[in-house]
Amino acid sequence: MILRAYQQDALDTLWRYLASRDGNPALVLPTGAGKSPLMAAIARQAVEDWQGRAEILAHVQELVAQNADKLHQYWPEAPAGIYAAGLRKKDRFDKILHMQIQSVHNRAPSLGHFDLLLVDEAHRIPLNGEGRYLQFINDCRKINPRLRVVGLTATPYRLQGAAVPVCGPDHVLTEVAYEARVGDLIRDGFLSPLVSKAGDRPDLSGVAKRGGDYVEAQLADAMMPLVERTIDDVLPRAQGRRAGIVFCVNIAHAY
Repeated sequence: MILRAYQQDALDTLWRYLASRDGNPALVLPTGAGKSPLMAAIARQAVEDWQGRAEILAHVQELVAQNADKLHQYWPEAPAGIYAAGLRKKDRFDKILHMQIQSVHNRAPSLGHFDLLLVDEAHRIPLNGEGRYLQFINDCRKINPRLRVVGLTATPYRLQGAAVPVCGPDHVLTEVAYEARVGDLIRDGFLSPLVSKAGDRPDLSGVAKRGGDYVEAQLADAMMPLVERTIDDVLPRAQGRRAGIVFCVNIAHAY
């Protein structure tokens, strides 16, 4: 597997950052840009160049499995394991460890010393307070105070009534070190061009708001008639396509 030019640029930028600065950087790549191969390349360099250990953290077992698969495509002989209860794997001593946060959030002492922590979907790290991510990161830092954390995400913000950046001097991730932009990747042929078709306007008059945003359950119910009409429109357009992505409000919409 050969990295794309922007993935290689992100990789080079990251290592320059880690060599010259003390912070914990974020790498921003849009959906479909290939964060898993980039994490594989980062982890390999951490092992081969740093002679260290790397952990790759995700929040669902599907991402854990995907990231592990991409690593072995990129580096077939990678010394890697998986710790994810849903995948029935609890490896602990490999140089590279793919982990699910729900399985390891209170297991850091049993996993040992790591030099680099890669967090997939890093916008899920809380900005303050407590939580599984912060507990795990803090416990890892007790073992290695020099641990470097690198976050990868397509959306470098959290919605807390408004969009709040995930990077800042008081946050786990301190700043964005690299960003690949959607427009550039479309221009260069790495992402498909976006074609927008206007749809019906849903009736949201009865949907309440909380914290400046719609109440999700009420919004989902109000949107269901539009979702059903959209399916009738999408199916003919999808003929002959091998894959697609549909963004849904909830599981009922996905079904």
